[in-house]
Amino acid sequence: MPSVQWVCVPSSVGGYAEQWAVAQEALVARRRVRDFAAVVEPERALCSLSPRWPAETVEPKGLQAHEKDRLAAANWVKRLWHQRVLPGDKDAGTTGSAGRKKAAGFPSTSAVVSGPFRRRVLERLHGDREVRNAVVALEGSVAKLRVPRETPLPALRARNMAGGGDAAARWFASSAGRWVYEESWQAETLAREFPGVDATVLDGAVRAGHEALKRLLRRMLTEYTVGPPGAYLAVLAQDLDSMGRFLGGGQWGPGPRIEVGVSAHRDVSQRLSSLAATLRDGLEDSVLMGVPVYAGGDDLLAFAPASKALAAARYAHDVVVDQGDLPSVSTAVLFFHHRSSLQQAVAGAQELLEEAKSAVPERKHVRGVGYLRHSGVRESALQPWVPSGGSVGESGPARGPDRDFGLFLASSTGSGGKERDGQRDDNEQSARGLSLRLVAVLARDAAELSALPEDLYEAEVSRLVYRHGGTAGEAQALLRLGREELGPGPGVARRRPVAATRVAGFLRQECQ
Repeated sequence: MPSVQWVCVPSSVGGYAEQWAVAQEALVARRRVRDFAAVVEPERALCSLSPRWPAETVEPKGLQAHEKDRLAAANWVKRLWHQRVLPGDKDAGTTGSAGRKKAAGFPSTSAVVSGPFRRRVLERLHGDREVRNAVVALEGSVAKLRVPRETPLPALRARNMAGGGDAAARWFASSAGRWVYEESWQAETLAREFPGVDATVLDGAVRAGHEALKRLLRRMLTEYTVGPPGAYLAVLAQDLDSMGRFLGGGQWGPGPRIEVGVSAHRDVSQRLSSLAATLRDGLEDSVLMGVPVYAGGDDLLAFAPASKALAAARYAHDVVVDQGDLPSVSTAVLFFHHRSSLQQAVAGAQELLEEAKSAVPERKHVRGVGYLRHSGVRESALQPWVPSGGSVGESGPARGPDRDFGLFLASSTGSGGKERDGQRDDNEQSARGLSLRLVAVLARDAAELSALPEDLYEAEVSRLVYRHGGTAGEAQALLRLGREELGPGPGVARRRPVAATRVAGFLRQECQ
């Protein structure tokens, strides 16, 4: 469980500003001397999530086979509270008779990553009999497994997306996140997960469900050029820069200082609370389809489908920066496979955020974009949110790194359509697509490329991009990203776009 550190400063110490300064110093000192007392529990198994604590010897009653685990009491509460302490009604996340929002937990990673695909299916559910028949058959197969109700994606919870009184539409919007993936229909896996289902019933449900899903995927692809749901989503972490300095009246950037006092601090607190509500509402809408996990104070943690993650990061950034008199923000966007460890992904995003903030410790305002493949391979690129002057190939206002990386998002339809969340054009579509072999070439020739004069360097990188199937726009984007890439040392920029090209190649290959 989180360890809360606090200090108390007597009112006799000067005024509010002096008390604040003493409190900050005492808090730093308190963190340095905190201890971790040993927990002595002989002959007790340790918790699989928090091995500092012993696991409970008796599991909670009524667990499904896949829910069984060795957890400490605190982790059992965290896992089951939304099911047992404040259970929702028939539609998870709805409002009860007393007007109080009932708890619904968080959507699964499969629900998040499949959100854009399911929305496109729901848009055609009532006008296409073949799509509807496939969804009804899919629901019937899942029902035979007696699968517990899932928590719906907020963007699909609205009545217009859930189909009103249409049971099939409501089920597909709220509980089909896992079942639109062919790998979910494995008889051996489902038999272990649902041991109470008769083997004959389970085998029939698996065959029928898999066939219904194949019909749905085929229909969406051939009739509407909508490809299957992607496999990757992103965790988004954001933090306001130098909040301690800002609250202490220090200069945090071009904005004004605040006068340290009760009213100023109360005003900042109220504004941050209002910003958190705005961020939650905006990230959950039908455009970004995100899932805010925590939005409060100066921190944000959220999940988003891969195709929406860059736009979600831009939105979260702009909501804060548009205030004008609050500190800037630093951001981390880490893409990960929906069947990978969620704990590892969240920890990786936090590490990437710290890396971004420490790349330029004095001014910060950096964004890191990275990926963690299912195999464990990872890469990340760091760029300032606001590019430096004279961006390559940019005659108007400087583009941000999200716009440049957005060029490499794979087409969600599989057809190279005109629009990809407003980030891609037909004239930017190359016939072959950028080959990942470009990464090896750039890494191999890095020393030679860096030694070239500026005009020859740009020309040679552009030639290599064209040779490996890229476009003029993609070549300029990689040049900009490489120019702004922050190296391992504070404030150090690397001219070669090797890391950015790896991330761009991942986006092109995996993020639909």
